[in-house]
Amino acid sequence: MRMTRSTAPPLLAELQNAPSAASQAATLRLIKNEIIGHDLRKRAWIAAGLVPTLADILSMSRRMSGKRSSREMNGRENTRSRRSLTTDDDASCTQAAVITGVLAQGGVMFVQPILHGNVLSSLLALMSSDSSSLSLVVAILKTLITIADRLPPANPNDWLPDQQLANLLYSKEHIGSLARIIRQNSPHPDVQQSILLVVLLIVKTCSTNKQKDALVEADVLDALANRLSSFVVAQGFVLPGAEGRLHESGSLGFLPPPAPPRARLAPFLRLTAVIVDGSRARSEHLVTSPALLTVFPKPPPEFAPADVKKAPWGAATYLSGTAVPRHVHSNPIDTLLPSVSTPSAKLAADQANFPPFGSIAAISKRETSFLSAALASGSSDNEDTSSEDDESPAVAWLIYLVRNETGMTRLTAAKLLVTLFRQGLVRKSRTGMFSMLLVPLLVRMLDKDYEVEEISDKAELDVLPTKLLVREEAPGLLAMLVMDSRLLQRAAVDSDAIKKLSQLLKESFDPIPSPRRAAWCPEKNPRFSRGRSDKALGDTGPSPMARHVLRHREAVLKALASLAPFDDEYRKSMCDLGVVPYIIDSLKPYTSNPLLADNSPVGPNVVTGNPAATLLAACAAARALTRSVSVLRTSLIDAGVAPPLFHLLNNQDSEVQIAATKVVCNLALDFSPMKEAIVNGNIVKTLCQHAHSANPMLRLDSLWALKHLVYNSSNDLKINIFQELKPAWIKHLMASDPEDVTPGTVLGMGITHGFGEDVIPRLEDGSVDTVMAESPGLQTWNRHTAERRAQALSDDDYSRHTVKDDIMIQTQVLELVVNLICGDGADEVVDYLFKEFNQKELFTILAQRLKPRSGNRASTTTTTTTTTTSTTVSNHSKREDTLKVPSPPTEIIKAVLTIILHIAAATPRYRSVIISQTEIMKLILSTFGHASREVRRHAVWIIINLMYHDDSRDSQDKLDCRRRAKELERLGFVDKVMGLKEDVDVDVKERTKTALSLFAELLHG
Repeated sequence: MRMTRSTAPPLLAELQNAPSAASQAATLRLIKNEIIGHDLRKRAWIAAGLVPTLADILSMSRRMSGKRSSREMNGRENTRSRRSLTTDDDASCTQAAVITGVLAQGGVMFVQPILHGNVLSSLLALMSSDSSSLSLVVAILKTLITIADRLPPANPNDWLPDQQLANLLYSKEHIGSLARIIRQNSPHPDVQQSILLVVLLIVKTCSTNKQKDALVEADVLDALANRLSSFVVAQGFVLPGAEGRLHESGSLGFLPPPAPPRARLAPFLRLTAVIVDGSRARSEHLVTSPALLTVFPKPPPEFAPADVKKAPWGAATYLSGTAVPRHVHSNPIDTLLPSVSTPSAKLAADQANFPPFGSIAAISKRETSFLSAALASGSSDNEDTSSEDDESPAVAWLIYLVRNETGMTRLTAAKLLVTLFRQGLVRKSRTGMFSMLLVPLLVRMLDKDYEVEEISDKAELDVLPTKLLVREEAPGLLAMLVMDSRLLQRAAVDSDAIKKLSQLLKESFDPIPSPRRAAWCPEKNPRFSRGRSDKALGDTGPSPMARHVLRHREAVLKALASLAPFDDEYRKSMCDLGVVPYIIDSLKPYTSNPLLADNSPVGPNVVTGNPAATLLAACAAARALTRSVSVLRTSLIDAGVAPPLFHLLNNQDSEVQIAATKVVCNLALDFSPMKEAIVNGNIVKTLCQHAHSANPMLRLDSLWALKHLVYNSSNDLKINIFQELKPAWIKHLMASDPEDVTPGTVLGMGITHGFGEDVIPRLEDGSVDTVMAESPGLQTWNRHTAERRAQALSDDDYSRHTVKDDIMIQTQVLELVVNLICGDGADEVVDYLFKEFNQKELFTILAQRLKPRSGNRASTTTTTTTTTTSTTVSNHSKREDTLKVPSPPTEIIKAVLTIILHIAAATPRYRSVIISQTEIMKLILSTFGHASREVRRHAVWIIINLMYHDDSRDSQDKLDCRRRAKELERLGFVDKVMGLKEDVDVDVKERTKTALSLFAELLHG
């Protein structure tokens, strides 16, 4: 029978009026055979109302399944195992689920009517039901995966896929069934297949921290840990002595059964890496799970032979009172790994203390954020928050897998290993091993001829070939690994990573042929009724291959950005390979086009523009290149980076705005030839508007860009920016105490200003990335599951606004004022500042920023010994009578002192004004013993400026200088300056000599 639009209703009526479940299943088989591979027939059936009919069949069976499950639970049989036998109802539902999957294979347009019907909720309810047969569950999972691969955009002009499936899947009603399926132990092929399908379904739909946390709460992560441990048992990697420690706290109490012979490890490694990515707590939850602690127990501490004493009554031993445990850094698995020398101390120092770009993520504080606010969740800069003793033996096992496995198993083991490394759960001493063993393997995966074994039943698991999946994920994995390590970056470059990545970026813009030809249609431009209905096709959207291409492009851009932050030679190499124009093209946002999607004559793999995640990665790559003066002056200008970048400042996505603003920060530097383009492109007004944003990151980076922009600019531009920001608003931010403001999460880096010189703005890339900056305390190896789950769910709230945000925002405002009042013509701007701000009020604000943070007031003779520069810490006086009070943040102190010293550098009139401010002078006096050498240097510079006089001026000016010098002596500044004669900082000592010579000249000359 040939299916046509006219024959659909009779067969549909036969289905709707089927006398029994068996006849219904038979009719469904006929319909399935008719529509497979025929998109025009699928359209006809959808228009005839097939989707709501399928929804009714599934819904009815769902209700019957609920009753049957209830009867089983009330009877003698109380089991949660799946039935292997198939009833007529199951057969009918199985055929309905298969037909739904066949329709979804037509593409995005065919998935939308399925989403608008009641099909998904019924499918998930049947999947979660204990009374559903294994064959039905497998069919449902295959259909859900097909739908997940072809989800339409959430909005017509959006790229992100619709979240209806994810919202249902991770709801409280259905999420528990995921862990239940993964925990199944039967070797039955259908059971094993259902487990793999659930794993793949979660991989394709889990994208947010909220969803990952829900999976942790539903015990999915622990179920995966059980699966991984079963592979450890099957492979024979259980550590010696584990059997004797089964009853220790935190373990399972028994060894897990070995994995079935044909079970595959890669899917479980892949999903585990997805869930723990972006959270140190989730990573710790994994390595401290009972299953992994059972097969990988932490080695007991050892003691020196002299500490072990022998009891006089026999062979028993005891420890001496001075015994100190020595933890073993290696485990038996390490003996199977190649011996690699550790990097030298100099290399280790070179790679330390340089934060990565702001989240390749988070390319996610946010799931789409890379190198922005990112790298983004965990400690993105890999801070040493744990000791060398806290590494799990699972790390060595993963390294072994990377070295000895191939294809997806190697990739997924590397992904989980790098994720743990980013969270600080891998010993830093392994960096040398990674540079020689891991980085070259990841770079090798970028090659076209990299051999990847295809899985025999791959067609049932994933829409893309395994080789494409490896090439898609390998660049992003390389980016995560090397992002802030010079040693690892060098290893990647030596492996020819830049050349390979550059070629891959270019190829990502090539049109890719469609995997199948569109169905012939008698009309040249067929038009079908579309709308939000279960009886009409939806709008077109990106195909699975198109999404793959954009994900691949995003990963390549991340990798290029991660290789370029430190070395100018690497940036030049990228430019020589011609990647700059492609990075610029990657800055153009995505625009939907109905002709460039599934079933289009053009092909489903052509995409106009780039989604938000790719824009973030492109901004990170552009930002890395702007760190090179030569690249900034040549390649970026020639490629036309300014127009698309400025356009992104008004993007609807706030993360894209932030990423673009970070690039503008570097373009606004004084040596940048694009500074004029920023001024002439009406960007100043946009930056000023963003500086008032409620988003703390956007506010911070906008102020940072404006600070760079006003440096060494004309007074007209300075005053224009000052007015655009609103003087009252600036004064409010300067006067507010961050301790009294609603908290937020913004990190930044203050700028060091030296007196007597123009303020030198630093590259904006000094900011610290917070997408992965979680810092929960290390959990003990024996922490119970409930405690670990609570910890995992407590530290992923990225919407919080902390005090540190407000401190850094206030620092940027103060440093903006510094750059306003320095340089040529500064006297005019200082006069303007005092005109806009009441003189007394301004000095009161500055004094408040220098005062101790508590209600107690510091003694005027307090000598601070702060030891950090980014957070509020306690000061400890060297005098016994000094109060112990919290000091202001060092960045704030430096910025305030710099404002004062620049005001003192303006005109003699303002020097007299400053020295008349007794409170300010006493607070400056207290900074001479500060732990920061920059603070001490600024304090000495203020004294030099207050006594400075020009020999060409009249005698009255010199008399005023002497008067100020005597006042400084009366206040105790001479003794304070004398105390810095032997300062550890050479610059402070030289400035001290200048100050002492001025005192000698003015007081005794």
